[in-house]
Amino acid sequence: MDLREGMRTLQEEVVPKIVILKRNFAPLEGVNLQKEVPLQEKITPLAEVGLQRKAAQKGTVAQQKGIKTGVELKVPDVLKSLLFEDWDLVNKQKQLFQLPAEKNVDNILAEYGTFVKSQGLAGNREYSVDEVVFGLREYFNKILNTKLLCQFERPQHAEIRLAYPDLPMSQVYGAPHLLRLLVKIGSALAHSQLHRQSLLLVSGCMRDFLDYLAENSTSLFNVNNYKVASAAYCCKAL
Repeated sequence: MDLREGMRTLQEEVVPKIVILKRNFAPLEGVNLQKEVPLQEKITPLAEVGLQRKAAQKGTVAQQKGIKTGVELKVPDVLKSLLFEDWDLVNKQKQLFQLPAEKNVDNILAEYGTFVKSQGLAGNREYSVDEVVFGLREYFNKILNTKLLCQFERPQHAEIRLAYPDLPMSQVYGAPHLLRLLVKIGSALAHSQLHRQSLLLVSGCMRDFLDYLAENSTSLFNVNNYKVASAAYCCKAL
């Protein structure tokens, strides 16, 4: 299975709902923004022994049944902070990311592809950066409306669809919504039933792209790109 097929399969899989902050903010599902207490501090030694025994038994059963396990996609801390800031601006401060974006998703993906090729890194990867760009763009346009928007953003999205009926949304939305997509992919990978090789391939390319976004975060994410919504808009959205 190649990268495109792997990402297409992820689109079709059902991702378990994991609520982190607010139920109406689906893009943050699966991201731990707060430090958790280590498991050892939550259980007694006797209980820990029992948990370990149960885990070993489950692992044996999983191996016998051929159950595939997912992989974890770590989000860099700087991007976690940006995710929280994005959530706060939209859901608490009632601000909207201004559309069309000054630098849209297609622009960001194209620049990433150019960066990889200019660094002579493309030949060192097991996948093509062009496949990464294609897969992310396709995935973004497919799930934006159903998975990547906050409830407060839906009237804006309806207005954008009317204003730009012939444009793919990857040419309208920008970095914050692209980052939400990567978090969704990370959650999907953690629960995916893809073959291990495909999982590692997709997670590897996503990890590279997350690192790129983190390194360029100051130029891609700007709080000034958000504006307070009008009273009329708030009445429609709430």
